[in-house]
Amino acid sequence: ADIHMGTSVLILGGGGAGLVLTQLAKLSGAAPIVVSEPLAHKRQLCLKAGAHQVLNPYVDQLVPLGMSQTEGLGYDCIIDASRNEEAIHEAAPLLSRGGTLLLFCLYNTQSRINLSLPMMYNGELTVRTSYMAPYLQDRAMRIMTQLNLKLLLSKPFSIDEAQKAFETAYASKQPRVFIQISSEP
Repeated sequence: ADIHMGTSVLILGGGGAGLVLTQLAKLSGAAPIVVSEPLAHKRQLCLKAGAHQVLNPYVDQLVPLGMSQTEGLGYDCIIDASRNEEAIHEAAPLLSRGGTLLLFCLYNTQSRINLSLPMMYNGELTVRTSYMAPYLQDRAMRIMTQLNLKLLLSKPFSIDEAQKAFETAYASKQPRVFIQISSEP
């Protein structure tokens, strides 16, 4: 997404991917980094991950707040980590002139977004997608050492607590659930 020092970023979604993307944006020098996340416990994790501000899209009005946050310019980069087509549609007007929309998630094959072509043309916008290519794995492994991945994990569940672990994951109470199979390191 070509994020660098001073790039303003809006991340849609504060789950596992959103938390990692928040940390990567911070490492790249982005400011401000704003995350839109409806779940309160995930909003707290986003702040710990380095977000400057976390908004609740069901309560906060993203467009007025985003324009205020960016002094009327819009965000240089909006990253979708939510898999929510409506969120993308609502946030797209917040892209600055020359801004980039990064579609990061693995979307359902039926997913569609409706973006105004005149808005894209007049705004000189770029739309990018993400793909984890095998040749990027070494680079990803090096970067991972700079991230706080513990933010993503639940407390360890024992194998006997597997049902509870799956219930926790299904209820989105934690970005990633950790089941410890053995007590050995």
